Amino acid sequence: MQDKDKTKKQLIDELEKIRNRLADLRALPAEHILVEKTPCDSEEIYEHFYKSNPHPMWIYDLETLAFLDVNDAAVQHYGYSREEFLSMTIKDIRPPKDIPLLLENISKVTKGLDIAGTWAHLKKDGTLIHVEIVSHTLTFAGRRAEIVLAIDITDRGKAEEALHESETKFRRLTEAAFGGIAVTEKGKFIDVSDQFAVLFGYKRSELLGTYAVDLIVPNARSEAMAKMKSGYDRPYESLCLRKDGSTFPVEVCGKNYYSQGRELRVTAIRDITERKLTEETLRESEEKYKTVTESSLTGIFIHQDDRFIFVNERFAEMHGYKTQELLGKDHLGLIHPDERETLRDIAAKRLKGKIGPERYEVRRLRKNGETIWCEMMATRIFYRGRPAIMGNIIDITERKRADHALMEKESQLEIKANALEESNIALKVLLKRREEDKAELEEKILLNVKELVIPYLEKLKKSGIDEQQRTQVRILESNLNDITSSFSHRLSSKFLNFTPTEIQITNLLRQGKTNKEIGELLNSSERTVAFHRENIRKKLGLKNKKTNLKSYLLSFS
Repeated sequence: MQDKDKTKKQLIDELEKIRNRLADLRALPAEHILVEKTPCDSEEIYEHFYKSNPHPMWIYDLETLAFLDVNDAAVQHYGYSREEFLSMTIKDIRPPKDIPLLLENISKVTKGLDIAGTWAHLKKDGTLIHVEIVSHTLTFAGRRAEIVLAIDITDRGKAEEALHESETKFRRLTEAAFGGIAVTEKGKFIDVSDQFAVLFGYKRSELLGTYAVDLIVPNARSEAMAKMKSGYDRPYESLCLRKDGSTFPVEVCGKNYYSQGRELRVTAIRDITERKLTEETLRESEEKYKTVTESSLTGIFIHQDDRFIFVNERFAEMHGYKTQELLGKDHLGLIHPDERETLRDIAAKRLKGKIGPERYEVRRLRKNGETIWCEMMATRIFYRGRPAIMGNIIDITERKRADHALMEKESQLEIKANALEESNIALKVLLKRREEDKAELEEKILLNVKELVIPYLEKLKKSGIDEQQRTQVRILESNLNDITSSFSHRLSSKFLNFTPTEIQITNLLRQGKTNKEIGELLNSSERTVAFHRENIRKKLGLKNKKTNLKSYLLSFS
């Protein structure tokens, strides 16, 4: 599970533990409760997680719909006093037009978790708000009831932050209550929680796009598919397959909903292997003495008068201490010196009831002096009748290091990119200079041939030489013209596999010489010239074609 998901897991875990604890406490005689309360503050801790929860929570009677209990956040958020709430029913905070749908929804309530979705509520002053409702059944004061968590999502001005927080809380609620959550569309996974992937032995990316029924043993797939297609929303048991082929029993709870015009199904799942193998009485005994903080994956603390009065094992572990070492220690001693004054001011304002930052990043100190980065959330509570600060932290050191490394890498890449750009500019200058030098050299060669060679050839033609020598001179003059023309560049690639004799014959053919004339000039037989001529056609790809060889060669001029 990633750090950003841990706080959410704690939130739903709180709902489950509150429900169990309240049920246990209401079932005990008063004298038993007093006996337990003396050696253990677990009841008081539960009261804080319920009474001081920053989100509105209440318990209502499933038959009469009357409010049985509300927390401080509900009183503050809705504007009713506690006494007013306890004289009302849950219909009194609903718009009249929504009451039939409310009653229909309550009639379908089954034992366990219910993700009811988004509902409209009315505050005492008539303000209409929209809340996401998650609830869980329990027995309260001998009555069949539900404990409800309401998350106000009215303020859409906080768009992405509010949406993300809602999704995160939803994921944590379901994961804490079950162990894993998945969202499917037409039977395929479009999202799964990290805990869900771990439960089946997969990476999250391996599950996305696959069919959900592939995780169920073959003989149970038809039943599961029928429940998914029908929108079945009650808990049921099934047998699932892990990646390694092993099987394990699970409890499944799914619900269909619509999002942006798409029909999706959210499914919560938990491994019930231990429940199947353990006696029911033993499981109840373990849950009775298990507190929210003992199973939390985040560091949880309470400090009062600037000293720790409670820390969980995870909090102590993150700072390199044992829990007993931190009790009574100044909480600012674990804060980096550069941030102590800021944290002192935030805590002082919060103890006075002033609103402070809900979530912030802070540097903290381990026992060995090492600095760690943490994301911190805190709220004011009343512990043993006096104000205190309760909060939780998540270690984000690795994320901070990764961010820093990424920034350094980007800086290095920018430096290299600038250097590469400068090198490219220099290379372009060199290439341009090379082309200029090449052009200058070609111009000098051409000028030298025209000034130093051609004049002497002209004189040689006018001297007393015989016809054969005159022909040789003309050939020499023609070859010089070819060397200094673009023909040689275009022709060179065609003649790379020509023999020296074939190249001579090629040049004579371009000048219109016959086989007999070529033979006389090269001191070869006419038959030998014909043989070479046939090889030239073959190498030029003209064999068995009617293309005139002389015309083809002249096309390169």
